[in-house]
Amino acid sequence: MKSLVATTSIPRVVSPRASRDVPAGSLSANSFRVLSGGRATGEENERAHYRRGVAGDWRNHFQDEHLNYFERLYDPLHLKLGYESAEDWS
Repeated sequence: MKSLVATTSIPRVVSPRASRDVPAGSLSANSFRVLSGGRATGEENERAHYRRGVAGDWRNHFQDEHLNYFERLYDPLHLKLGYESAEDWS
């Protein structure tokens, strides 16, 4: 049996501003419709990994304790990649 190895490295993440550099085939192959098994954006399945396909929908599901934990861990990366423009995420 192989043992699992924990890693502390952060995987390469593509900035939301980088879409102009990504080939069109990559975008369509990774669209919400494809990844969710055919559902349209906004069509929710709470049990699925790809729940709804709506940007910012996490705000409807994170409680304060989740947000505080996430901010402590990822705030600098979140800002650097352009997902938010201010530290208070407003």
